[in-house]
Amino acid sequence: MGVDIQKMKSFQGSSEVKVPGGKLVRVKCNVEGNKISKIQITGDFFTHPEETIQRLEEELTGLMVDTEKIRSRVTEFFQRQECTLIGVEPSDFIAAILKAASPPRPEVNL
Repeated sequence: MGVDIQKMKSFQGSSEVKVPGGKLVRVKCNVEGNKISKIQITGDFFTHPEETIQRLEEELTGLMVDTEKIRSRVTEFFQRQECTLIGVEPSDFIAAILKAASPPRPEVNL
């Protein structure tokens, strides 16, 4: 029995993904109606230009919470950008975003 995402009107999610080699990607997001309504990406990685992450957040806002859509949007974003990522790869952002945008699991009483 799965979680009916349509019944999950809104929630806040967060995640931390530790990248091999020591860097950390943190994501906080609000999901409303199965779409990302707000997202914040932080961590101890570096990007150049610095506004790269802000642009990524803008690209993701309004996107439907769907594994393939998120993976595709992030991958295409970094292919279009002329930027340098230090200590992280696009796949690290994808993992953190998917984890944060997943609906909370209901508590199970045993």
